[in-house]
Amino acid sequence: MSENDMNSYDNKNSRGYIALISAIIISFILISLTLTVSASGYFSRANVSSIEYKRISFGLAESCANTALLNVAQNFYYVPPLGGEIVPVGDETCTIKTASSTALDTTGRKTVYITTQAQYRGAWSNVKVTTLVINPSSDVFVRGTPVPSMVNISAWEESATTP
Repeated sequence: MSENDMNSYDNKNSRGYIALISAIIISFILISLTLTVSASGYFSRANVSSIEYKRISFGLAESCANTALLNVAQNFYYVPPLGGEIVPVGDETCTIKTASSTALDTTGRKTVYITTQAQYRGAWSNVKVTTLVINPSSDVFVRGTPVPSMVNISAWEESATTP
């Protein structure tokens, strides 16, 4: 073998080596890119599910708040049992945690603070409602027939407390 043949042989081997390394690097980049895109898709799906679960838990907590307001309107002295009142909502449940109130004022009014809580697949929601309730037996309502309590909502908010 002549010197020219040796240089040609080394040159061919060198080109093959460069091509092989280039193919490996390009494959690694493409695999990394594919894994990144599929992982971001997976986490996006999980994030959307979490948002949906939070929306459902908030709806359940609001359902309990509405139930508590109805209970207060029907029974001026309503207080949920110790530990809360569990309310079925379809296949799920929520809890009326408290319905504490201030003392009656001279016009037969009191402020009631209602707290409710719901959980759906790990997402928790707490709702706080502040309402002014007028006693139906006060002079304002005496008309000869039973009248439900008058309820005026003054605040309705989601609380950030956790279970």
